[in-house]
Amino acid sequence: MSTNSTTHKRWIGRGAWAIADQGLFAIASALLNILLARWLDPVAYGAFAVAYSLLLLLGALHTGIFTEPMLIFGAGKHSHRLPEYLGALIRGHWLLTGATSLILIVVATGFAYFGGSVVSHALFGVALTTPFSLLLWFARRAAYLRRQPHLATIASAVYLLLMTAGLFLIAIALPAVTVFSAMLVTAIAAGVAGLWLVHRLPHGKPTDKSAANISIKAEHWSYGRWAMGTNLLMWVPLNFFFVVLSLWVNLEASATLKALSNLVLPLLQANAALSSLLLPALAARAGSSEAFRKLLAASATTLCSGAILYALVVGAVSKPLIHFLYAGKYDAHAGLLWLLLLIPVLDALIVALASALRSVARPSRVFWAQLSAAVFVMTAGIVASRLYGVTGAGWAMVMGNVLVAVILCGFTLDYLQKQNGVQAVFNLAPPEGALSCQ
Repeated sequence: MSTNSTTHKRWIGRGAWAIADQGLFAIASALLNILLARWLDPVAYGAFAVAYSLLLLLGALHTGIFTEPMLIFGAGKHSHRLPEYLGALIRGHWLLTGATSLILIVVATGFAYFGGSVVSHALFGVALTTPFSLLLWFARRAAYLRRQPHLATIASAVYLLLMTAGLFLIAIALPAVTVFSAMLVTAIAAGVAGLWLVHRLPHGKPTDKSAANISIKAEHWSYGRWAMGTNLLMWVPLNFFFVVLSLWVNLEASATLKALSNLVLPLLQANAALSSLLLPALAARAGSSEAFRKLLAASATTLCSGAILYALVVGAVSKPLIHFLYAGKYDAHAGLLWLLLLIPVLDALIVALASALRSVARPSRVFWAQLSAAVFVMTAGIVASRLYGVTGAGWAMVMGNVLVAVILCGFTLDYLQKQNGVQAVFNLAPPEGALSCQ
């Protein structure tokens, strides 16, 4: 068997494990959101939507400073001492998330004091689950770095089983499910799965602790400041409107947008999982322009094709599906799902292009693209939400993603052109001498 064939099969296997991992994790996230949308009244679910968007924001920042740089430096500079490197990152995780949880507890206490009991309970839940949820997210990506995506899949399966069992247990044992009790279950499930996965990943203390820590901090800050800013801006188009609608319309509007978005999130999470494989793969091929271009073209085509298929299938059954999942609570806006299903298609293209730019050490390009979308969302998007409510927010979310995709296309084509690769990407390179006029 040829080396290329063996390598191809190996990547297919890893990709299958990554898809299984993200599929299980997406199912867990979808179950959490769908069950709470059924069990909670719209006001409480709206508060959960705001709190959950905050958790995703913290996750985006955490990914920028820990996970993204790990996928680059762990596959390259620190590959020879990966256990020590991972150990340093895990210790940094506990320090940062512990401090974050303390701040959230103070803020939640303030809301409770001034009478915002629903929001305060949600914030206490976020404070509790943040260290454990982010540990699980980080450890799953670390498993990809070590080329052991099967471990991440097992951890996601454990998380899914524990979370599902816990949710039904509290639904049976308690008079009513609350946002806090649901997030307590999430924290326990994520803690068990995350700690198990960390235990399975080799990690240890650096032999030269002070020098190693200084080096890692400097590298992660140099790369991560752009990645954090970019991830913060990426959070805006899909999550910002939960906060806007809760402030300027009502929590019920946030609940409606969240209920519809739940059917979009699984594919966004799948795209994110595949990007964890794609980023180090592109980085490893950055020295070979032809291999880099081929992988970029293949990944963009595959991701977008899968997203289109998903959108068509879900869109075709959108109305009965929403009625079934939410017991008729959000039927009035079921037609808006077709619009929101454009988001995973655009996101698939964005993931491929952003991974390409990050892999060649150009995270600033991704940052500027996301900044443009954030400015649009926080200006025209706010106006649209205030005038047209959930529908206006939906259109703003889609147009924000369109803007990012267009700008990233421009940056990527510019890079490829400088590498003499634009025509090769589209297989349009003319035969040698075909353009000669002599």
